[in-house]
Amino acid sequence: MDTQNKSNELDEKIKKTIRKQYLTVALVTIGIAAAAIGIGYLIDLARGSQPMFMLIGLVVSAPLTVWINFGIIKRKLIAINQELEEQSEKDME
Repeated sequence: MDTQNKSNELDEKIKKTIRKQYLTVALVTIGIAAAAIGIGYLIDLARGSQPMFMLIGLVVSAPLTVWINFGIIKRKLIAINQELEEQSEKDME
């Protein structure tokens, strides 16, 4: 019964962490896209050009966002894995 309780607690902790990561990924994605588009828009205004730089900002922000989000999620998964390993070592003792 104790093992079942620990498993449920662990599942809840993982679900909570995943929810936080979804929010982080969404905010990073929106922030990077908005910044890139905004900077492109300002450059277009300064040069008096069509929305060329704004579109370039949009195109550049897509792979940049994927790369940054991948790094964030990778670091979090590594931290969770280390925590699970430490927890299993404590349970073995």
